Amino acid sequence: MKASKIGATVAILVVFAWPALAQELDPAWSGTWSLNPEKSTGSGWAKQSRLLFTSHGWVETAIGRNGELAGSAVALGPGGVCTLIAPGPEQLCEYRLVDRTHIVMTLKGPGPMTQTVDIRLLPGATVVEVNVKGTDFYGKTSSSKEVWEKARNNATSK
Repeated sequence: MKASKIGATVAILVVFAWPALAQELDPAWSGTWSLNPEKSTGSGWAKQSRLLFTSHGWVETAIGRNGELAGSAVALGPGGVCTLIAPGPEQLCEYRLVDRTHIVMTLKGPGPMTQTVDIRLLPGATVVEVNVKGTDFYGKTSSSKEVWEKARNNATSK
């Protein structure tokens, strides 16, 4: 129950933060997305994950391969600064809109951790591809690719 209250609070913050960003992203981003683990590669720990994307960021809930439950949120703010809301150590988060369908995020810290997260809304607006490259908390180089598919029951963005 506590996790759902936190998730709802984070979702409200993300949805109402920084309205100026809404004009910059393609409206097709908005909606619910599901991770497709069969099409994803690399070090992804989740066996199931859902993501609610708005023009201001996203909220994710996931079940790990070992059954652990996790959640996180990213708020895209003005000036290329994003706020990462997640369990664990605090990280610096910056982003750049390459165009309306392409976001590149940089995550730094703690320690040697640094990652580039390349997020693309593919043509047809029903698939998002996320490529993550960098160094983990232990200094080990890693890369992964996640494929997210838009949930079939999504209402079209207005």
